[in-house]
Amino acid sequence: MIDYIAILDYDHLDNGLFLASLANALATRGEERGLLIHGDSAYTERLLQTGVMREEARIRAMRDLNHRLIALLADHGVSAIGLNGHQRGLVKQDSKNGEIRLDTAQLQNLPDTPHLVLSALGESDSGERTSIPLPDLATAISRQLSIQRIYIFHTSDDREILTDKEPEETSQHPNGHVLNREEIPDGFHSMSIAVQLTTARQFTSLRPDSVLIRPSSSAAT
Repeated sequence: MIDYIAILDYDHLDNGLFLASLANALATRGEERGLLIHGDSAYTERLLQTGVMREEARIRAMRDLNHRLIALLADHGVSAIGLNGHQRGLVKQDSKNGEIRLDTAQLQNLPDTPHLVLSALGESDSGERTSIPLPDLATAISRQLSIQRIYIFHTSDDREILTDKEPEETSQHPNGHVLNREEIPDGFHSMSIAVQLTTARQFTSLRPDSVLIRPSSSAAT
Protein backbone atom coordinates (compact mmCIF):
# COMPACT_ATOMS: atom_id res chain seq x y z
CA MET A 1 0.00 0.00 0.00
CA ILE A 2 1.23 3.49 -0.89
CA ASP A 3 0.10 6.20 1.52
CA TYR A 4 1.03 9.34 -0.41
CA ILE A 5 2.74 10.76 -3.50
CA ALA A 6 5.48 13.40 -3.15
CA ILE A 7 6.50 15.23 -6.33
CA LEU A 8 10.07 16.45 -6.79
CA ASP A 9 10.00 19.13 -9.48
CA TYR A 10 12.77 20.44 -11.74
CA ASP A 11 14.10 23.16 -9.44
CA HIS A 12 13.94 21.20 -6.18
CA LEU A 13 15.93 18.35 -7.73
CA ASP A 14 18.88 20.71 -8.13
CA ASN A 15 18.66 22.02 -4.56
CA GLY A 16 20.98 19.99 -2.35
CA LEU A 17 19.81 21.61 0.90
CA PHE A 18 16.19 20.85 0.09
CA LEU A 19 16.96 17.22 -0.79
CA ALA A 20 18.91 16.72 2.43
CA SER A 21 16.05 18.26 4.44
CA LEU A 22 13.54 16.04 2.68
CA ALA A 23 15.64 12.93 3.35
CA ASN A 24 15.81 13.89 7.03
CA ALA A 25 12.06 14.39 7.05
CA LEU A 26 11.39 11.00 5.48
CA ALA A 27 13.54 9.36 8.14
CA THR A 28 11.10 10.60 10.80
CA ARG A 29 7.82 9.58 9.17
CA GLY A 30 7.42 6.17 10.79
CA GLU A 31 5.71 3.37 8.89
CA GLU A 32 4.11 5.46 6.17
CA ARG A 33 5.11 4.46 2.66
CA GLY A 34 5.64 7.21 0.12
CA LEU A 35 5.98 7.24 -3.65
CA LEU A 36 8.40 9.98 -4.72
CA ILE A 37 8.16 10.84 -8.41
CA HIS A 38 10.62 13.02 -10.30
CA GLY A 39 11.57 14.20 -13.77
CA ASP A 40 14.83 15.85 -14.79
CA SER A 41 16.63 18.90 -13.43
CA ALA A 42 19.23 21.47 -14.45
CA TYR A 43 21.54 18.47 -14.68
CA THR A 44 20.07 18.04 -18.18
CA GLU A 45 21.47 21.43 -19.20
CA ARG A 46 24.89 20.51 -17.86
CA LEU A 47 24.85 17.33 -19.94
CA LEU A 48 23.91 19.38 -23.01
CA GLN A 49 27.06 21.41 -22.54
CA THR A 50 29.10 18.23 -22.99
CA GLY A 51 27.62 17.70 -26.46
CA VAL A 52 24.81 15.25 -25.59
CA MET A 53 21.58 15.70 -27.59
CA ARG A 54 18.67 17.10 -25.58
CA GLU A 55 16.42 14.04 -25.49
CA GLU A 56 19.31 11.76 -24.64
CA ALA A 57 20.44 14.24 -21.97
CA ARG A 58 16.97 14.31 -20.40
CA ILE A 59 16.78 10.51 -20.32
CA ARG A 60 20.27 10.19 -18.86
CA ALA A 61 19.55 12.89 -16.28
CA MET A 62 16.40 11.16 -15.04
CA ARG A 63 18.12 7.81 -14.73
CA ASP A 64 21.14 9.30 -12.94
CA LEU A 65 18.92 11.35 -10.63
CA ASN A 66 17.00 8.23 -9.66
CA HIS A 67 20.23 6.55 -8.56
CA ARG A 68 21.38 9.68 -6.74
CA LEU A 69 18.13 10.02 -4.85
CA ILE A 70 18.32 6.42 -3.67
CA ALA A 71 21.91 6.96 -2.51
CA LEU A 72 20.97 10.21 -0.74
CA LEU A 73 18.10 8.56 1.10
CA ALA A 74 20.32 5.64 2.11
CA ASP A 75 22.85 8.11 3.56
CA HIS A 76 20.06 9.37 5.83
CA GLY A 77 18.91 5.90 6.84
CA VAL A 78 15.88 5.81 4.55
CA SER A 79 15.22 2.57 2.67
CA ALA A 80 13.90 3.04 -0.85
CA ILE A 81 13.54 1.22 -4.16
CA GLY A 82 14.45 3.14 -7.32
CA LEU A 83 12.37 2.64 -10.45
CA ASN A 84 12.25 4.11 -13.94
CA GLY A 85 8.84 4.17 -15.58
CA HIS A 86 10.01 2.40 -18.72
CA GLN A 87 11.26 -0.66 -16.84
CA ARG A 88 9.11 -3.72 -17.55
CA GLY A 89 6.42 -1.46 -18.99
CA LEU A 90 5.64 -0.01 -15.58
CA VAL A 91 4.42 3.31 -17.02
CA LYS A 92 3.19 3.48 -20.61
CA GLN A 93 1.83 6.44 -22.54
CA ASP A 94 -0.30 6.28 -25.66
CA SER A 95 1.37 8.45 -28.29
CA LYS A 96 -1.97 9.35 -29.89
CA ASN A 97 -4.17 10.41 -26.99
CA GLY A 98 -1.58 10.80 -24.23
CA GLU A 99 -3.31 8.29 -21.95
CA ILE A 100 -1.01 7.01 -19.20
CA ARG A 101 -1.35 3.39 -18.11
CA LEU A 102 0.26 2.15 -14.94
CA ASP A 103 1.09 -1.52 -14.27
CA THR A 104 -0.55 -1.43 -10.84
CA ALA A 105 -0.01 -5.14 -10.18
CA GLN A 106 3.74 -4.74 -10.61
CA LEU A 107 3.81 -1.85 -8.13
CA GLN A 108 1.66 -3.65 -5.60
CA ASN A 109 3.92 -6.72 -5.74
CA LEU A 110 6.98 -4.75 -4.63
CA PRO A 111 8.22 -5.16 -1.02
CA ASP A 112 6.00 -3.33 1.46
CA THR A 113 8.52 -1.54 3.66
CA PRO A 114 10.68 0.81 1.54
CA HIS A 115 9.66 4.04 -0.05
CA LEU A 116 9.53 4.05 -3.84
CA VAL A 117 11.34 6.58 -6.05
CA LEU A 118 9.94 6.62 -9.59
CA SER A 119 11.27 8.63 -12.52
CA ALA A 120 8.89 10.07 -15.09
CA LEU A 121 10.78 8.21 -17.82
CA GLY A 122 7.99 6.12 -19.30
CA GLU A 123 7.52 4.01 -22.40
CA SER A 124 5.51 4.91 -25.49
CA ASP A 125 3.27 2.39 -27.22
CA SER A 126 6.03 1.99 -29.82
CA GLY A 127 8.49 0.95 -27.12
CA GLU A 128 10.48 4.19 -27.06
CA ARG A 129 11.39 5.95 -23.83
CA THR A 130 9.44 9.12 -23.28
CA SER A 131 9.45 11.86 -20.65
CA ILE A 132 6.02 12.18 -19.02
CA PRO A 133 5.06 15.54 -17.45
CA LEU A 134 5.00 15.20 -13.66
CA PRO A 135 1.46 16.61 -13.19
CA ASP A 136 0.10 14.07 -15.70
CA LEU A 137 2.00 11.20 -14.11
CA ALA A 138 0.89 12.15 -10.60
CA THR A 139 -2.73 12.41 -11.73
CA ALA A 140 -2.64 8.99 -13.41
CA ILE A 141 -1.01 7.30 -10.41
CA SER A 142 -3.40 8.96 -7.97
CA ARG A 143 -6.45 7.80 -9.88
CA GLN A 144 -5.26 4.31 -10.75
CA LEU A 145 -3.97 3.52 -7.24
CA SER A 146 -6.61 5.56 -5.36
CA ILE A 147 -4.02 7.69 -3.53
CA GLN A 148 -5.60 10.80 -2.06
CA ARG A 149 -2.61 12.63 -0.61
CA ILE A 150 -0.35 14.27 -3.20
CA TYR A 151 2.34 16.70 -2.04
CA ILE A 152 4.25 19.34 -3.97
CA PHE A 153 6.86 21.61 -2.41
CA HIS A 154 6.90 25.36 -2.02
CA THR A 155 9.17 27.17 -4.48
CA SER A 156 10.96 28.92 -1.61
CA ASP A 157 11.56 26.23 0.97
CA ASP A 158 13.11 28.70 3.42
CA ARG A 159 9.89 30.49 4.32
CA GLU A 160 6.39 29.69 5.49
CA ILE A 161 3.89 28.72 2.82
CA LEU A 162 0.91 30.51 4.35
CA THR A 163 1.07 34.17 3.39
CA ASP A 164 -0.97 37.34 3.48
CA LYS A 165 -0.47 38.15 -0.19
CA GLU A 166 -3.21 38.99 -2.66
CA PRO A 167 -5.63 36.12 -3.44
CA GLU A 168 -5.09 33.80 -6.37
CA GLU A 169 -8.40 32.67 -7.83
CA THR A 170 -7.62 28.97 -8.15
CA SER A 171 -5.34 28.66 -5.11
CA GLN A 172 -7.58 29.47 -2.15
CA HIS A 173 -6.97 27.61 1.10
CA PRO A 174 -10.24 26.58 2.82
CA ASN A 175 -9.23 28.49 5.98
CA GLY A 176 -8.75 31.75 4.11
CA HIS A 177 -4.99 31.72 3.47
CA VAL A 178 -4.01 32.64 -0.07
CA LEU A 179 -1.13 32.02 -2.43
CA ASN A 180 0.57 33.77 -5.28
CA ARG A 181 1.31 31.78 -8.41
CA GLU A 182 5.07 32.07 -7.94
CA GLU A 183 4.82 30.06 -4.71
CA ILE A 184 3.68 27.01 -6.68
CA PRO A 185 6.22 25.10 -8.84
CA ASP A 186 5.94 25.55 -12.60
CA GLY A 187 3.51 23.16 -14.23
CA PHE A 188 1.29 22.67 -11.18
CA HIS A 189 -1.03 25.66 -11.49
CA SER A 190 -3.78 23.82 -13.38
CA MET A 191 -3.89 20.35 -11.87
CA SER A 192 -7.07 18.33 -12.43
CA ILE A 193 -6.80 16.89 -8.90
CA ALA A 194 -6.25 18.51 -5.52
CA VAL A 195 -2.67 18.63 -4.23
CA GLN A 196 -1.07 19.72 -0.97
CA LEU A 197 1.61 22.43 -0.99
CA THR A 198 4.14 21.98 1.83
CA THR A 199 7.85 22.32 2.71
CA ALA A 200 10.57 19.82 3.54
CA ARG A 201 10.69 21.07 7.13
CA GLN A 202 6.96 20.58 7.60
CA PHE A 203 7.17 17.15 6.00
CA THR A 204 8.60 15.72 9.23
CA SER A 205 5.00 15.34 10.41
CA LEU A 206 2.85 12.41 9.26
CA ARG A 207 0.22 15.03 8.49
CA PRO A 208 2.42 17.96 7.41
CA ASP A 209 1.10 21.49 7.49
CA SER A 210 0.04 22.23 3.95
CA VAL A 211 -2.13 24.35 1.72
CA LEU A 212 -4.77 22.56 -0.32
CA ILE A 213 -4.68 23.59 -3.97
CA ARG A 214 -8.01 22.76 -5.54
CA PRO A 215 -8.39 21.78 -9.19
CA SER A 216 -8.91 24.77 -11.45
CA SER A 217 -12.28 25.04 -13.14
CA SER A 218 -10.65 24.60 -16.54
CA ALA A 219 -8.77 21.45 -15.51
CA ALA A 220 -11.37 19.73 -13.36
CA THR A 221 -13.08 16.67 -14.75
